[in-house]
Amino acid sequence: MFENFFKIDIDKQKRVLAAALEVFSREGYLRANTNEIAALAEISKGLLFHYFGSKKNLYLLLLDETVKQMTERLMHIHLPSQAELFELLRVISVEKLRIAVEDPKGYRLIYEAFMHTPKGLEEDMKARFSGLFVNSEARIADLVDDSLFKPSVGKDKAIKILMAYMRGIFAEYIEKNNALTPEEAVAFLEDYSRQLFQDFEVLREAFYK
Repeated sequence: MFENFFKIDIDKQKRVLAAALEVFSREGYLRANTNEIAALAEISKGLLFHYFGSKKNLYLLLLDETVKQMTERLMHIHLPSQAELFELLRVISVEKLRIAVEDPKGYRLIYEAFMHTPKGLEEDMKARFSGLFVNSEARIADLVDDSLFKPSVGKDKAIKILMAYMRGIFAEYIEKNNALTPEEAVAFLEDYSRQLFQDFEVLREAFYK
């Protein structure tokens, strides 16, 4: 779909995506103006649509690339193999908050996409949200020490139960706090993490020998 865009040199790609991030993160999807994006990227509007076909396609590619970059940053932190499951999740949660503070534009883009999903993009966001959890589950399973778990539970079952619980708690918080701004949501995420850590102690007793 994006062959024309990925054929151009990497510096130009970065300039276009940086311009799109600047406008989408500030204005949101619906209010973002492709004329402004093209001007910031120093290309014509016609060329912008030659690369992406539509504003929606540009937005979704930008979102995917931003999530990918943040995920890569997260995966480059020190995550020891044969880790204890709940400590691993605590480290990842703290790192997510740090990345949100250090990359406010990327964080705002992702937050608005998933917490205040633009009209017409609901199915696109659902698919991406589900994919994030599936990828996280696979990554965590690779790192966790399976010798700690009760034979009746096992590592794979424990991770599936835990990820389902985390999805449920996150959905509950979204429903209660969907009017928050991205900046206000940093405190919300800290509260969400605190509840998780408290509940982890209960689950630890259920899962471990």
